[in-house]
Amino acid sequence: MRGPIGFIVNGISCLYIIVFVIIFCFPFAMPVDAKTMNYASLITGGLSVFVAAFWFWRQRDYVGPHAVSLESALLAEDAI
Repeated sequence: MRGPIGFIVNGISCLYIIVFVIIFCFPFAMPVDAKTMNYASLITGGLSVFVAAFWFWRQRDYVGPHAVSLESALLAEDAI
């Protein structure tokens, strides 16, 4: 989406994901011990740290997509 509506939709989507991750990490039983612990918070945090570290490590090597014109022979071969 483009324009101001796109920013609003993206903002609401990000807030929804943040709230959902927080609620998902709550333990399912009280009192909490090692057996009833919800380890989703550990996995979410660990994965976030891993992805951030990987991004900082490899960000200089990323080239990104290249534009291909619609009349390109490569595009025609890929469509077959």
